[in-house]
Amino acid sequence: NLNMCIICDGGDLSQLTTLRIDNCSLLTNIPLLPNLTGLTCFDCPLLTNISLLPNLTALRIDNCSLLTNIPLLPNLTKLECYICPLLTNIPLLPNLTGLTCYNCPLLTNIPLLPNLTELTYYNCPLLTNIPVLPNLTGLTCDNCSLLTNIPLLPNLTGLTCLNCLLLTNIPLLPNLTCLRCYNCPLLTNIPVLPNLTRLRCYNCPLLTNIPVLPNLTKLECYNYPLLTNIPVLPNLTRLECFDC
Repeated sequence: NLNMCIICDGGDLSQLTTLRIDNCSLLTNIPLLPNLTGLTCFDCPLLTNISLLPNLTALRIDNCSLLTNIPLLPNLTKLECYICPLLTNIPLLPNLTGLTCYNCPLLTNIPLLPNLTELTYYNCPLLTNIPVLPNLTGLTCDNCSLLTNIPLLPNLTGLTCLNCLLLTNIPLLPNLTCLRCYNCPLLTNIPVLPNLTRLRCYNCPLLTNIPVLPNLTKLECYNYPLLTNIPVLPNLTRLECFDC
């Protein structure tokens, strides 16, 4: 664990492809490293700038409290941001396929990322909406307290909504196979989802019914006080109901 770390441009590091930095408390800048493809920064409290790294494909930032932005990285495919309290936005990253934002309280929006397939947002309380992401297959929203709806995402197969206190609506998602809703107190209904095989609802007190879901095989309902009946579900193999 270094108290001081200085990375020089060019020179012996010009061929560097992978860089991991951990607990370099005086590091302020990541320089231009033209061949870098993977970068991980842990616990760099004074890091404020990451240069435009033209070949970077994977970036993980963890507990870098002064970092305010991510540069436009044209070849980035995976971005993970953990505990970056001053990070305010994600740029348009045309090749990004995986995005995780964990405890980034100032993030307010997600740009249109045309190749994104996996998106996880945890404790991003200012996030109000998610754009239509045409290739998204997996979405997790946890503790996004201002999020009110999920857009129509045509290729989504897995959706998890946890502690989304203002979420009222889930659209008809034609390819969704797995849906989990935890502690979404304003959610009032589940749409008919023709390919859904697994449904789990915990502490969604305004949900009143389960629709006919022809391919559902597993249903779990916890603290579902207004539920009055379960429809005929021809392929159901497992049913759990608690506090209904």
